[in-house]
Amino acid sequence: MYATSAGTYESRKFTGDFTVMQNGEAVGTIRLTDFGSDPISVPGTGNVQLVPVAETMPEVLAPAMGNDMITARFADVDDMMEFVSFTMTKE
Repeated sequence: MYATSAGTYESRKFTGDFTVMQNGEAVGTIRLTDFGSDPISVPGTGNVQLVPVAETMPEVLAPAMGNDMITARFADVDDMMEFVSFTMTKE
């Protein structure tokens, strides 16, 4: 589920590589594609989170975008803008 700025939730299909976290510990990785994913079993019954893995951009895009990309998620637009403002002040 994805939280929208209107305070509602909607389903979103995510793709990419994710670290599977359970109770704060990495327990595996999973690749989600447009065609689904392989099943993954996790130990125990604790909460599970999927954390995006940093990706390397294709070399042809690197001059404009850099070589690495990390996906960041925020609770709301204000948190996002604070993060953008902070990162734009760094060299």
